[in-house]
Amino acid sequence: MLAAQHLAADVLEAPIAWFGGWSSRDVSSCSDLSCVWSRHVRGRRAFKASFTQPWKGGEHAQSAEHAAEVCIHHQLLSWLFFRVKPFSPAAFALNQHVMTILGSEVIFKFGPDALPQGLDTHRQRYDTPDGDFFDVDFTAAAGPAVGAITSERPVVILLHGLESNSRTAFCCRSARAFQSEGFDVAVLCFRSCSGEMNRTAGFYNVGFTDDLVQLCTELHTSPSRQIFLSGFSLGGNAICKLLGELGEDVASLGIKGAAVCSVPFMPEVCSAAMDAGMGRLYAWNFLKSLKPKAQAKAEILKARGEPVPYDLEKTLQAETIGDFDDACVAPLYGFKDKLDYYRTQGSMRFLKHVQVPLLAMNAKDDPLVDPTSLPTSEQVSEAVLLYFPEFGGHCAFISDDSTGDPRNYCPKLLASFLRHVYDSGEKLCHRPEYEGFDRAIRDEVLMEKMFLSFNEGINDKLQFVQEDESETMEMLKKDLPLQYTWSVWEQVTSDGKVDANYSQRTQKVASFGTVQDFWRLWNHVPQPSTLLESKRIVREQHDGLHVIDALMIFRDNIRPEWEDPMNAKGGHFQFQLKPGAGPGQIDEYWNNLVLGIIGATIEPPNMITGVRLVDKLSGPRAAGVLRIEVWFTESDDKDAVGALRKNVETCMAQKLDGGKGAVRH
Repeated sequence: MLAAQHLAADVLEAPIAWFGGWSSRDVSSCSDLSCVWSRHVRGRRAFKASFTQPWKGGEHAQSAEHAAEVCIHHQLLSWLFFRVKPFSPAAFALNQHVMTILGSEVIFKFGPDALPQGLDTHRQRYDTPDGDFFDVDFTAAAGPAVGAITSERPVVILLHGLESNSRTAFCCRSARAFQSEGFDVAVLCFRSCSGEMNRTAGFYNVGFTDDLVQLCTELHTSPSRQIFLSGFSLGGNAICKLLGELGEDVASLGIKGAAVCSVPFMPEVCSAAMDAGMGRLYAWNFLKSLKPKAQAKAEILKARGEPVPYDLEKTLQAETIGDFDDACVAPLYGFKDKLDYYRTQGSMRFLKHVQVPLLAMNAKDDPLVDPTSLPTSEQVSEAVLLYFPEFGGHCAFISDDSTGDPRNYCPKLLASFLRHVYDSGEKLCHRPEYEGFDRAIRDEVLMEKMFLSFNEGINDKLQFVQEDESETMEMLKKDLPLQYTWSVWEQVTSDGKVDANYSQRTQKVASFGTVQDFWRLWNHVPQPSTLLESKRIVREQHDGLHVIDALMIFRDNIRPEWEDPMNAKGGHFQFQLKPGAGPGQIDEYWNNLVLGIIGATIEPPNMITGVRLVDKLSGPRAAGVLRIEVWFTESDDKDAVGALRKNVETCMAQKLDGGKGAVRH
């Protein structure tokens, strides 16, 4: 209805006039969108930057409702909203051991290897600089599997867990999930795990990354091919460790993002969990293959006249994973003992240095990963997104989904996250180091996309059409009332200097209570995209031009100040829109929010008090962003705030075709 009324907006007289004034600021830099939450405390705003990742684990873990939607911020990327569908476990698998044995690949270690389940695969062997080799099983998103080695499609390198391989059901389900999102897949088999003993004395360990680095180098044949990493258990730890080791150098390998699950971030803690109680059953399961491998390797080395770098007798007597690591792995790789091995190879201390989007999901009831070993928000960089549901076991996550395979929750979540990261970087952010590779593709994508923008330079053909034109014209004759009367406010910056008196700089300029009155006003209000053209919003008054650095729409009789009684106990959601998101996309976010708020389609409508658009691109407090704030009351009600945030973000990302845009479930 609101959109239909815009048909006649250009012939209605505007009660106020707006125009853009030129300034010298260049705002063409490519950046990102972030969302943070702030809460008003005793009349002042207290910013909680950690809410960019609101449901991290440990003492910062939030409810399932809060975990359902996430907005991640990272300085190097242009990625918008990623929505996590909360994990809901199957009723029969609430026990951590039942969940783990039935849902993960552990069950397949009690019997023969699972078949590739119909996947078209191609095995490629890579020789290593130390005289060894590793095998990689490829499967393509389209065409024959062998094409995945040299294609230009994005590729996911998948790493398995301890004594696993590329043929297990979990790997196959993961490969299918990545395929469905358009990725080629390369499953890297750790040395000795591809069905053939490797050549050198060493095998692999919890922090072994040499082969992963080599494979990234082999596949990063051109800047246009983007590489993503995914892994579980031991493989997930290796990925996290590598990303932290690389830091800002991660771009040299073409790695754009990663998604891992069931990671032993602190092996020294997790090993203890496996060495006691039911953990010994899992340890026995792994030792069934580890000890024969160690014995076979010792015989090979002796036959070649080479020394065996570990105590074979103690290795074969090992009854726990800790015993095995102390007797075999630690001396094999030059560590003092198992504790030295665990503490140096665990990924926990590397998470602070991760510089690409990383989703890490662990179940708090994982029988192999002690919950006290899970990282908190203070222990990771802003690029890391942590999701720690209460249930899920180890690499299991059997859901109550009755529409498909209940074991697909985890693979689908990891795949959808990487697809989201890929889409955000491909469509929204031009990388200078890739000059000449993706510029044409990016421009073509943006040219074909239509946004809800009233800037004619963006959508010169945008129209709102209804099948029954007579119905539209009949609607235009009516002055349809809105649920609330709204007032438009301005915040003025005088001579480029910020006046300390916020209240005096804030003035009401117009009010509207009907659909037609809204369009009479809105048709003449500049779109946020005009500010990206190095312009400022200014108002001409009797004493000259006044620069407007904030435009506000609040319910009538509510001032856009925290001291107003309706705002005093409230808070606001803050969205930082950086120019790299694109002018059309920024306009769409703003228009979606304004239409949703005044049209009372964002539930609950009585909780929202107003919305602000703040120009932070230039001026004395420039931050290189346009900031949108949605103000609300009743922030002490956490459930209400969580539900409102979800509805605000859903409205914000709505597309013209009715789709969800960047919001992915």
